Amino acid sequence: MDKTTTWLVRGAASIVIIVGVSYFAKPQITKLTNYISKSRSEKNEYKKLSDEYKKLSDEDKNDYDINKAEQRCLNLEEISYSDFIKKLDNNEIRKFFETPIGTQINTSKGDYIVKENKSSSLIPDAFRAPGEDAIYELRGRNIKNPQYKFYKKVFEHSLDTGQDLYIPEILKMVCR
Repeated sequence: MDKTTTWLVRGAASIVIIVGVSYFAKPQITKLTNYISKSRSEKNEYKKLSDEYKKLSDEDKNDYDINKAEQRCLNLEEISYSDFIKKLDNNEIRKFFETPIGTQINTSKGDYIVKENKSSSLIPDAFRAPGEDAIYELRGRNIKNPQYKFYKKVFEHSLDTGQDLYIPEILKMVCR
């Protein structure tokens, strides 16, 4: 081949290579740019929300945190009270949390929510919190509750001052 043909073949090959690489790289670059812009917008939104959150009263913060916790807990798989007892008897439960909509249990296989109470209880369900019987069972078996130290602090503050103490960590740790 002469020099002109060689350079034409090289040029055509380099164009094919560049088009091929850009064909595979463009979606990845698009994903990366979308991720970066999404993270920036989420960061700005979070900052805006945290500024608004700081301005709320303790009662409004509590309502806000309860609402957020309920939304997060809806993503957990709900199990029946009998399934909960099976997991408890098989020592599958590592820790539990008291949530606004039931009792969250964490096992090695996943996190679940128990809303149901024992059917044999003497107190009607209308007067009990969802998953209340599960809490009593878990406390009776000394299963770890990371919220306990905060509840203890709230209780001691209430005894000392006669006022409620708002601790946002109690609700921020549930259903994560």
